[in-house]
Amino acid sequence: MPTLPCEDGGGSLNNPNNPTNPENPVGPYVPPELCVGQLELSSTNPDLCQLLDQQRQESYVAEALNISGAPINIYKLLGVHEQGHGSIVDSGLIIGTTALPGYPLSQINTGTGAWRSAQSGTGVAGSAYVGVDFGIKLIQTGDSEYAPIKQKWTKVGALTITQGNTPNEYARQVKVEITDGAVELGGVSFLGTGDGQLTVNDFGSSASQCTVTAMAASPTSFDVFAAYPNGSVISLGRAFVGTPFKSVVVNFTITAGTIPFTNTDSFFITINYVWKRAGIFNLVQSPLAQTLNLNKELLVKAVRVIPTLFTGAGSWEVSELDVLDSPATNIDNIQDLFFNENRDRDYDKVPLELKVQYSPTDAISDLAKFGINILDQYIFTTSFATMVQRLGRPIVVGDIIEVIPELQWDHNLKPVRKFLEVTDTGWSAEGFSTHWKPTVYRFTAQPALPSQETRDIFGTLDTNKYLIADEVVADDTISKQLDITELTKVEEIAKEAADKVPERGSDAQRTTVGQPLPYPLPPTNPKGQPPGLEKEPSPAGKQNLYIEDGLPRNGEPYGEGFKLPDITTVNDGDYFRLYYPPETRIPPRLYRFSAVKNRWIYMETDRRGEYSSHKPSIQKILQSNTKQGLGKKQT
Repeated sequence: MPTLPCEDGGGSLNNPNNPTNPENPVGPYVPPELCVGQLELSSTNPDLCQLLDQQRQESYVAEALNISGAPINIYKLLGVHEQGHGSIVDSGLIIGTTALPGYPLSQINTGTGAWRSAQSGTGVAGSAYVGVDFGIKLIQTGDSEYAPIKQKWTKVGALTITQGNTPNEYARQVKVEITDGAVELGGVSFLGTGDGQLTVNDFGSSASQCTVTAMAASPTSFDVFAAYPNGSVISLGRAFVGTPFKSVVVNFTITAGTIPFTNTDSFFITINYVWKRAGIFNLVQSPLAQTLNLNKELLVKAVRVIPTLFTGAGSWEVSELDVLDSPATNIDNIQDLFFNENRDRDYDKVPLELKVQYSPTDAISDLAKFGINILDQYIFTTSFATMVQRLGRPIVVGDIIEVIPELQWDHNLKPVRKFLEVTDTGWSAEGFSTHWKPTVYRFTAQPALPSQETRDIFGTLDTNKYLIADEVVADDTISKQLDITELTKVEEIAKEAADKVPERGSDAQRTTVGQPLPYPLPPTNPKGQPPGLEKEPSPAGKQNLYIEDGLPRNGEPYGEGFKLPDITTVNDGDYFRLYYPPETRIPPRLYRFSAVKNRWIYMETDRRGEYSSHKPSIQKILQSNTKQGLGKKQT
């Protein structure tokens, strides 16, 4: 069928020549003039009227919860328990800028003196510093533990500093800087008669803050050594004029000039750390130590404190400086960065009451014993403003909640209190005001379990450290209101196993089916031979003859100890069981004295412990002497 053409685009809705209908437009949209007035409730720059209206709505929320909200107790999570051992300043060397004469760095931490910077007034800020350099890894003699040298990394969490208590000798603000071992060239100087040059090419793999000295041994050779802040000096070898010198610290080339070098001519290469800022802290004038807590523990090569605001006219005075390997308990700290979790927690043991709204539900039994884990989940909402007023901060994941309305009684009429652990937080969708400002806080929680994380509240079995949370129950503790079956199950199984099988491995004193064997009786017939047996013993009565137990045959007497007796005090045929220190993990050995050879003869080794179903790595863990109980927090 032929197609009929349309003249002038007839039939096309996009034809500009088509007539328009105002009630049914086909052209581009044109917004009309709108009259919106001046009332605005959700402005980003609210006026006083809007602020008062917002405050009124928040007050309504707080008042409604205060009237009929459910009361709960909040045990605040304080943070990670302090992990370190305290001061580590003695494991490093105190460093600093040039001291004012009569006030050297050695007077810091003496209790009687102080260090003062050579800089004064405006020259102090950004220039003077004191700190600690942890140096390189050393052995007890003070020599390097490794060749080439290896840097000593140390975990730092906080510093304490005591300044001069006079207006002209203390900094109002300081910054803490750390270094990860990166270095930069501080400069090259020369002392002598020759006019040759030294050019630094690059740094070696073990470069650290130090002074490298190249001293001429002849006109064409130099002995090179590095001096570190801790006083140790390490030889780097011999450099020759015109030949590039390479070492683990620095690589350079010495070129000859017109005047030859003479003995003791020396080049000095200064290598400095590259510093990174770790925090800025405001200080007050005080004779007491002030703590500078870092946001988190850091592995550092060195750390220092530099004034950034010094308004005095004199020198900066520091009498005490300490470095701690862990910051004080802080909710911002993270104990395990790999798993991103905090196991050794500190809790406030004094609860704070808060009114909330939630919907009680019928309890769901925990079916974890059958492979299904169904736990109750509670959703709470509360006034954000009231919560911050009561707690000083919002509720966070890890806080422990006691739901007071859900107190129950067991068959002995003892109270069973409901404890939950917060698992998620956020704003409530129905809690926004007409100004689109959130006013209601929402958090979810699940039943709290006695564990390593919650030991501050519920205690642990091995310490029996149970804490009373409040005075609701005067004659009982929280721990007695908890089902600790899951905690005790492992311990009870371990004790029962130790009772049934007191020693790992194989037991030569028992039959192959585990029945105890009596010691064989001595011969009774005239020929001195054991009486004949009518038939072979049953398998239940056979002794495992292929296991050495390190014990004499037939129950004969023997001595035992950690040292073989003197041969002048023993008789021919005496047995002795020799023990070794437990940490060596060497099994006992049985010896018998021979008067013919006049010495102790080795008989056998107690190999019962060598027969184990565990792999050596697992066995080592099970027998580790570094295991810690639940009651001890990691340090």
